[in-house]
Amino acid sequence: MKGRRWTTEEDQYLRERVLQSISSGGSQLDAFDEVGKKMGRTAGACGFRWNAVLRQQDPESYSDAKKQRVYTQLQRKRRPRFESLSRIGESLAEVERQWFYKKKHVEQLKKKIQYLDQEIQALESVLRSSPERKSEELTQKELEERYQDLLHLVGEIQQQPAFAKFFSEMKFEIPVIDGKSDRDTSS
Repeated sequence: MKGRRWTTEEDQYLRERVLQSISSGGSQLDAFDEVGKKMGRTAGACGFRWNAVLRQQDPESYSDAKKQRVYTQLQRKRRPRFESLSRIGESLAEVERQWFYKKKHVEQLKKKIQYLDQEIQALESVLRSSPERKSEELTQKELEERYQDLLHLVGEIQQQPAFAKFFSEMKFEIPVIDGKSDRDTSS
């Protein structure tokens, strides 16, 4: 016994659902099941109608749907890569911002060190000058206090991680005053 004939509307609906399923990455079988339930036909009858009649009527649409499926699958695979590259780009931009900030900070600290070195040299010069000049500029005790303050500031700068390498490369001698190292804090 033969089943009922396929109408133009049924053919059109079957064609649209199968092509849509193929292009979106689904299977023809899923489309046959869906259309069969909606039209009261078996999935086998829908598959036979598609393979025997409809696919041969418009092979270009079938080929285009398969191409669309491949394109969609490639996009799904590539999307995580693009998102990953985007995150890497954002990370690089943040690293660059941090690097410029640190570089600017290092330059400021280098200038401060240079200033402190000049102050230390000036104080050492005053300490070595004649007694008359010492009393004119600063008393011995004031000079030593000021000198110790400057050395303390240099010590604090040396302890900052950003300058550890900088100071390790410097030949930095600690002068001795009155038999004590300037680093001695037991006075």
